Order: sequence, then structure tokens, then C-alpha cells
Amino acid sequence: MSGQQNSVLDTNYLIRLLVRDVPAQTDVVARLVKQAEPRTLIVSDVIFAEAVFVLEKFYEFDRQVIVKLLEFVLDHTVFEVNTKLLGRALERYAAHSRLSFVDCYAWAQAEQQSEQLRTFDQDLEKAASSRH
Repeated sequence: MSGQQNSVLDTNYLIRLLVRDVPAQTDVVARLVKQAEPRTLIVSDVIFAEAVFVLEKFYEFDRQVIVKLLEFVLDHTVFEVNTKLLGRALERYAAHSRLSFVDCYAWAQAEQQSEQLRTFDQDLEKAASSRH
């Protein structure tokens, strides 16, 4: 076991890695990822969700592009991330253009915990009741 300390990544670190639009910051993050040991870079569910929001609203990326970018985070071994829940939410986000990522996250969480999803959002209610 090595002595590398875990790091919690903020949204701007994640965005720099994914978008690569600020070269000096991108280099810092890329070096960190390259040197990191498995599961030592922590990306919380909140940071992941904020990254979706920033990519969608600020960068105006298409959902499929956002999904591809964030699948990199889910699949890369250096990231400690809630892969099952975020992966399911991301799948739903890709498939349901009328739902926000947060809606898809709530739906996936309810399903994962075998709980009923309660919402006033008609699009979310319809999607969740269809069970796909």
C-alpha cells in the first residue's frame, strides 16, 4: 500500500479535465490523473451533477457529448465515484431528453433503493412509471 493521499475534486477540476479549455489548469489535472493510484480521486455525486449542469448550460454541449465525457469518469480507475447510481442516472439522462440529470438521479436512486419516487413533475412521473 502506498502513501498517496486521496483528493476530493471540485467541479472546476473535473471540467478542466473533460473540456481542456484552460491549458495550464488542464496540465495540472492531467498530471494528477496520470500519477493517481486507483480510486484516489474522489468525485462526489453533487460534483458529478454540477459537472453535467455546467457542460449543458455553460458549454451548451449536446447530451450525448456530456454522457461520453462523464462515462470517462465512471470508467477510469483513478476515480472514486458512485458508479452504479451515477451510471444509471446518466443512462436515463441520455434516453430522456425532457428530464434533467437531477431528475434522472432521483429516479435511479429510488429504483436502486427499491423506493417509490414521489414527484409533481409529469415528465418524470411518466418516465418512472414506464420502468425503463
